[in-house]
Amino acid sequence: MKQLYVLLLSLIISAPVLGQVDEADLVGTWYVWALAQDLDVNIEVDDVTPSIAPTITINEDLTFEGICACNTFSGRFVGEPTSEYEIVDFVRTEGPCSSESQDEFEGYFFQYLPEDGFSQMYHFELFEGDPTQGEVLFINENPGFAFLCQSEPLLSVDELTKPTISVYPNPTSAQFTISKQIPSDAKITIYSISGQSQNLEYQANGVYDISSLANGLYVISIVSEQGSEQFKLVKQ
Repeated sequence: MKQLYVLLLSLIISAPVLGQVDEADLVGTWYVWALAQDLDVNIEVDDVTPSIAPTITINEDLTFEGICACNTFSGRFVGEPTSEYEIVDFVRTEGPCSSESQDEFEGYFFQYLPEDGFSQMYHFELFEGDPTQGEVLFINENPGFAFLCQSEPLLSVDELTKPTISVYPNPTSAQFTISKQIPSDAKITIYSISGQSQNLEYQANGVYDISSLANGLYVISIVSEQGSEQFKLVKQ
């Protein structure tokens, strides 16, 4: 924790700021590595067990979607090319995660985002990080709270959360298969990017029927005592 706090201060005090944050600067997947308040770290991803890999993916039209510990969210940034953007059309899922540690992280994370259907203003700061970080993005919600993100995957989390299973075919038109046996008590949830969710009943053969769902992009979440894994799935 202390090492991360020192890193946070060094970024704020000495790291080069990349100037005005244009729309193009935001596009891509950002890996959340900590949540901070009043120049101190509330909680970092490495503290959470089982391990998580929260991300925010910002699209060219400034819509965004992401996953926290186990719940997904989406919305849209609004603003002229500047360092100030407003979040509108925000929606999220609200299911329980697999541990108290994950639930605590989500409590901090969603506390500083708008309630569903409301809007909120945020300030963006972009820094040059070290080679393992790429660019570092602070998404600040006043007063004094920030989501700390980087453009490169978190090394420790990337190794811990490296998928041991996969889902296929992808894209699919009617059903998908989980490639490896999972515990029968695992929680399997499919989320749409609009924030709607549906629990899927465990299938011993690993095949899941989603023919009744509308076409679009989904996130498959598999949560068990062994940890959690998430996969993007396209239905077409």
